Amino acid sequence: MSRAVLFCNGEIGDLGYHQALLKEDDFIIAVDGGGCFCHAMDLKPQIAIGDFDSLPPALAAYFEAQETKLIPFPADKNYIDLVLAIEEARKRGFDDILILGALGGKRADMHMGNILCLSAYDKKGEKIVIKNEFSEISFLREGFPFAFQGEIGNYVSLIPLSDVVETGLSRNLKYQLKGLVFQRGETRSISNELTATEGELLLVRGNAIIIIQKG
Repeated sequence: MSRAVLFCNGEIGDLGYHQALLKEDDFIIAVDGGGCFCHAMDLKPQIAIGDFDSLPPALAAYFEAQETKLIPFPADKNYIDLVLAIEEARKRGFDDILILGALGGKRADMHMGNILCLSAYDKKGEKIVIKNEFSEISFLREGFPFAFQGEIGNYVSLIPLSDVVETGLSRNLKYQLKGLVFQRGETRSISNELTATEGELLLVRGNAIIIIQKG
């Protein structure tokens, strides 16, 4: 199955970089005001979803005229728009989901919520990634080896979500992590470095957010 690409209403600085990430068969979902980025890139999303507090009505009408399916939700709801979009993508069978425009902006709470909501998804074989030109962010699950790509010298940081996180195998990192224990809230696991163009990491206890960051 092709990939779902979700455009959120955070910040997208380099439109060309983000457009170059797209594939011809991607299923595009505009997450509320993220539709503005779609429009700026001349993309027609298959779906626009959210409470539409940040998507201009004229743009919503334009998308609808272009046969984009609008899925509206009330402003008073239990989930942020990104979660609604992820759930819609999963309901349609997508297990490869790329999220763009989820970082930055004025709302620090939304920025954090967008990252932390990744931890709600732990289906085996599922790949849900937040990305921009500087960072790639994923949820690292206990017992699932995590392979990743990057450039030599990229920072690799773990943000423990569990009270205790213990690392197993690590490969192609400047500081090998096997057998180390990290407590939630400590920062020893930040700013490791990739020593090749691909690496691997396993957690044998606990869960974490992993961030691959350009220097």
